[in-house]
Amino acid sequence: MTNKNKQDSTTASFNKKVETVSISPFDTSSPKRILKPDKREGFGSFAISPTLAAKDIEQIQSQQHKITCQDIGKYFLSLSDEDAGDLISNLKLQKLVYYAQGFHLAIFDQPLFQERIEAWLHGPVIPDLYHAYKNHGKEGIPVPKYIDFSIYSEDVKNLLNEVYSVYGQFSAWKLRNMTHSENPWKDAINSNRVISNSSLKKYFLSQIEDDEVQ
Repeated sequence: MTNKNKQDSTTASFNKKVETVSISPFDTSSPKRILKPDKREGFGSFAISPTLAAKDIEQIQSQQHKITCQDIGKYFLSLSDEDAGDLISNLKLQKLVYYAQGFHLAIFDQPLFQERIEAWLHGPVIPDLYHAYKNHGKEGIPVPKYIDFSIYSEDVKNLLNEVYSVYGQFSAWKLRNMTHSENPWKDAINSNRVISNSSLKKYFLSQIEDDEVQ
């Protein structure tokens, strides 16, 4: 199977089980896209919509060296509603960036950023990103005053928007519990605590392949 056909198959699998439901406790008119629930207690499996199919993989790969975990963090922070008091804590930011990396590896076969992810007590953490915002403690992080959006390709922006649409509605603690049930964190916490790109790709890709079998 060629890389092009493999990617088409991967993104098609996301399309298979995405359905629209209203799960926001504050706005029942605001639909969220989730996968049909799996057997994990209290949670469902989530997927990124097929709109994330890469239109130009070479363009994405050529831009990756410009993107850091802090760039990804800033993008997520820019999506929060500061006026409504809906800010993202450091704990929640770590989980959003973790999911973005995992889905990017599964869909595009490339890391979104190069900084390592580690398995900490409260789930996956990117140390460089954590230390950048640790002075905020458990409080919400203010929206950045300036972001250079030109560094993000359209596919990367689509990916991050979808990740935030699905996962941004959850509390930091719920995201923390979700990652505790996933293999990348479980495997790393019992070994050298480094969550490798290969383990992320294997886990998220296995979820896609499972959907194709079903």
